[in-house]
Amino acid sequence: MQKGFYIVGLCLLLLISVTGCLSDSEPELVSDNSPKEMVAFVQTAFEYADMHGKEAALLAFNDPGGPFVKGDLYIFAYEEDGTTLSLPFEPDQIGTSRSDLQDAEGRYFIREIIETGLVGGGFVSYLYANPTHGFAVEPKISYVMKGGDGWVLGSGLYSADDTMMPDPEVTASLADFVGDAALYAERVGKEEALATFNDLKGPYVRGDLYIYALDMDGIALALPYQPELLGTSMLDLTDHHGLNVTRIEIALSRLGGGFIYYHYPNPGRGMQLEPKVSYVRMVDDTYWIGAGIYYMGEGTFSDEIVMQALLSRYHEETEAKLNYLDNEVLLAGAHASAVGLDDSSTHEVLAYVAGTSEAVYDVVSLDSEGRIIDVYPEAYASAIGADISAQPHIRVILDEKKPVLSHLLHTVEGQDGVSIAYPVVTADGRIAGGISAIILPSVLLGGAAEKAEIGSPHSARAIQVDGTVLYAEDPKEIGAMIFPDPGYEIFPDVGHFRSRILTEPKGAAIIGLSGVKKHVVWDTVSLHGTDWRLLVVKEF
Repeated sequence: MQKGFYIVGLCLLLLISVTGCLSDSEPELVSDNSPKEMVAFVQTAFEYADMHGKEAALLAFNDPGGPFVKGDLYIFAYEEDGTTLSLPFEPDQIGTSRSDLQDAEGRYFIREIIETGLVGGGFVSYLYANPTHGFAVEPKISYVMKGGDGWVLGSGLYSADDTMMPDPEVTASLADFVGDAALYAERVGKEEALATFNDLKGPYVRGDLYIYALDMDGIALALPYQPELLGTSMLDLTDHHGLNVTRIEIALSRLGGGFIYYHYPNPGRGMQLEPKVSYVRMVDDTYWIGAGIYYMGEGTFSDEIVMQALLSRYHEETEAKLNYLDNEVLLAGAHASAVGLDDSSTHEVLAYVAGTSEAVYDVVSLDSEGRIIDVYPEAYASAIGADISAQPHIRVILDEKKPVLSHLLHTVEGQDGVSIAYPVVTADGRIAGGISAIILPSVLLGGAAEKAEIGSPHSARAIQVDGTVLYAEDPKEIGAMIFPDPGYEIFPDVGHFRSRILTEPKGAAIIGLSGVKKHVVWDTVSLHGTDWRLLVVKEF
């Protein structure tokens, strides 16, 4: 929901030394302020506007000697149509539109400032002349927030690091995570949602990333790592900058959602107080939810963004390969239905399908009784005459006249694989038999993982919904159940993970084992009603 805007992760900004202010004309001194201080300054202004109202806030913001001018920092504000509301050192601009202002690269940066504030807040980067350095064009960053309905406020600094680039991926993914949780809560109801959010083994707790929930009076409803605080008021929670965190979060939620930067105990580092950015939004008119990422050291969420990108490519490649092979078998079945299973051209079609992919082990035709009547490659001719009518996928094509993707099976040719099978039907609608292609999941899925560029420290897996491993880097795992060793039963995370991955089409989890943890994300690819879970795993 944030993509397309220039939102910069504060974790990157904390490494940057910056100077300057937003004014186009006011002389500047070298800044003693950091981006961290700039953000706190803007959030303080937001809280002031929420408490005192727009009119009183703008009077304070426009006072050059007031509390919202701090060295080279000051608060600017704009209506959503670009009308200037606050520029304390350029009072002649109040009431005029600056939406057509462009930076040195032609970017309409005021428009971006307004758009970014209205969709939840964040950083905007652009190029602008710095009066301190002889009006040299330099990179500049501003932090903006939604001030209220239809207007935004913010402040800015010149950055001394021209390598800094805006990257909205982390904040966009964070907002999406909270949005997904809100949709879940709307679907299942408040009571069930809060129970899930408070469950340390649930889908909305992943290491230091978790959903929290409070009501509109600041009463804690979900805090999975601090259950002792449930039912207590957090309305007076402040961080080391003096920001009233909960009040700001409530105000942001009421305005449709937004980001807040503050300090909070990190459960991934012994509840050590660390800087955090959260996104918050309403669920209904009685409560709101949020989630945040800590930006000191490595975090769960940054890992997960990388893993989700790998998983997306893995899913795309697997689906494409499956659909391609499925189409080839469909066409073979259609050909056999048109000319007959005994026609010599049908054998040529079997040979063609067998050569379409290294993942195809063999292709057979079978009669209406489920007996193999032809096979390619011809090296497996000994299978001709074998009765495979009892195999569940064969029953589907013969009894229901439907295509099917089978579960992993041991074929009469002696190979473990899955079958894509289509019925062959006569012109008058009678079942004549079928075409079945045995596919090697290890080859198909291994190729998909390779094309997705999944490599150390990540690995790819695939399982059936009954837990049978279809693909793993260690071929010994294929055909076994996921986490098959009875020794795993002593780890509670394992049983919970098994339950979730077998019932949830997509998700993420962290599994604690002896001396090691596994971070897992998964998604589902489906064909003819059969689901495969695709996994990307990182061990740490």
